[in-house]
Amino acid sequence: MRCQFYLKNYETVNVRHRHIIVGIDPGTTVGVAIMDLNGRLLDVFSAKNCSFSDIINRIISYGKPVIVATDVSPTPSAVRKMGSIFASVVNELKASMTVEYKEKLTAKYGYRCKNTHERDALAACIDAFNRYKKKFAQVGKKTPPEIEEDVKAMVIRGISIQKAINMLLNNSEKADSHDKQRAESADKSVNGKDYIERLRAEIRQKDEEIERLKEFQERLKCELDCKKREIAELHEKLRSRIFEMRREVMRERIVKELRAEISRLKSQLKSVREENARLKDFIKELKGEMVHEGFMRVKVLRNFSRKGIEEVERKFGLERGDVLFIEDGSGAGPKTAEMLAEKGVSAIIYGRELSPIAYEKLAERGIFTFHESEIPVKHRRGSDFAAVDEKALRCRMEEELRRRTKKHVLFSI
Repeated sequence: MRCQFYLKNYETVNVRHRHIIVGIDPGTTVGVAIMDLNGRLLDVFSAKNCSFSDIINRIISYGKPVIVATDVSPTPSAVRKMGSIFASVVNELKASMTVEYKEKLTAKYGYRCKNTHERDALAACIDAFNRYKKKFAQVGKKTPPEIEEDVKAMVIRGISIQKAINMLLNNSEKADSHDKQRAESADKSVNGKDYIERLRAEIRQKDEEIERLKEFQERLKCELDCKKREIAELHEKLRSRIFEMRREVMRERIVKELRAEISRLKSQLKSVREENARLKDFIKELKGEMVHEGFMRVKVLRNFSRKGIEEVERKFGLERGDVLFIEDGSGAGPKTAEMLAEKGVSAIIYGRELSPIAYEKLAERGIFTFHESEIPVKHRRGSDFAAVDEKALRCRMEEELRRRTKKHVLFSI
């Protein structure tokens, strides 16, 4: 992917021997700021998804970095790598710069950054320059202009100003002497052979430079291969992690569904057990196991209504001579009483009050009616059967029969 840089070069200069300071904000979008050792800003740019080699080529087009700086602490590995490639000094910070400090630095410099990546890179560059600003001023006072920049570069690497000056002047004198000798020799023997030798020397020099560049290229390729392998390993780990997370989510979903099913089955089991207990009691009642000696089992009519009569008849049947226990007879009318009388019921025992209309209709049809206070009744609410004291019931029926007979005789007289 080609990088799109957001800023053109500030100026076109001869950068063959220039020393520069580079500020870097690494990341997906890289910010870079470049200035010379006099504090002049040469370039500020940012690039997204740009290769390492493209960034390096852009930097070396301005000169050789002697300081590589960043705005955070600890120094990122990408910045350290850049420093090692150029054999530059890395400007180590004790603590990361605050946003306020970076805004203050860049605002004083007067350059308006397009984004925070450019701002952070420029702030790192300015901070690194300020660190050596006093030293650079001393170098300017003590050093001839032609070697000032080289002396600054040597001072950055820890060499004293005077020693740097002496080293450069000695080298310069030797170089001048060598050039003078070469010139004299050239004047004495200017011929085709010397010219060819000079060309060969230049070719050898170019070949050596090409070899160095090839080595640098190979090193970058190796680093690129390592990064590709690292990215592939990270992708594999990511895929594995996603698979594990999906499996965990699926397992939790299944567990949740199973727990809901268990809860539903427990509730269902509870209902079945309750129904089972009710049916067991019902069977016992049908078998007469709950009726004690001296008591007779009678069917229960929960409410004196057509629907209640039909339900008892459907479940147990109503036969002539049956005795019924009515839990609540207050709502019965003449038609309901007539319907029950037609079934041939012989006696009715009621719990709550019996409506006067129903009472008269039943009496007309010769059906005995008694309140439960007159005859001992054992009844569990909700049960389909009740137990009635048989002896007490027969005695009351005989008494009622005698009373009705006596009344009938009196009316006949």
